[in-house]
Amino acid sequence: KSAMLKTFNLETGENDESREEQRDFNLITAAQVDQLYPLLCDSNGQYTEKGSKVCRAFKFQNLNEIKSKKFEEILRFAS
Repeated sequence: KSAMLKTFNLETGENDESREEQRDFNLITAAQVDQLYPLLCDSNGQYTEKGSKVCRAFKFQNLNEIKSKKFEEILRFAS
């Protein structure tokens, strides 16, 4: 089984990183959303070009969906 998974480069969710990611249900706070909003959105509430790139890079569509453990990294990337 392991050989086939490695050959086809498949993820089963059985490694430490993917299990930890599944356990992280904590989302960022409203204050943290307020911190990211002006960095990623325009005055009409739409993502700027930079904001769209951050969304794609960190795989979220809405600021309220960001996992708390990713906040600092996203903030550095957005600044």
